[in-house]
Amino acid sequence: MGDPSILSLGKIGNLFCSLSDGGYIVPSGNGVAAMKDMQAQLEKLRTDAADCALIRDLATDPKKRELFARLAEHLSVLAAEVERAVAEGLSKG
Repeated sequence: MGDPSILSLGKIGNLFCSLSDGGYIVPSGNGVAAMKDMQAQLEKLRTDAADCALIRDLATDPKKRELFARLAEHLSVLAAEVERAVAEGLSKG
C-alpha cells in the first residue's frame, strides 16, 4: 500500500477522499448538500492536478519533475473517480 500521507481513496457509503492534513473531505451523507460537496471536491482535485502539472513542467530537478508528474496523474485519477461517483449519484437520484 502507498504512503498514506500522500492520498488515500476508499469507499464507505458515499465516496470519501482524504489527505492526511484534511485537504480533501467529502462527507458521507445523502442529498443535495453531499452532491454539492462532491462537486466542490471535484473542482479542487482538478485544480490541484493542473497546479501539479504546471509545477512539473517548470521544475528543473528531475526528482521533483517525477514527483509532481505522479501527483498530477494521481489527482487526475481521483478526479475521474469523484466525477464517476457524482454521475452515478445523479443517475440514481
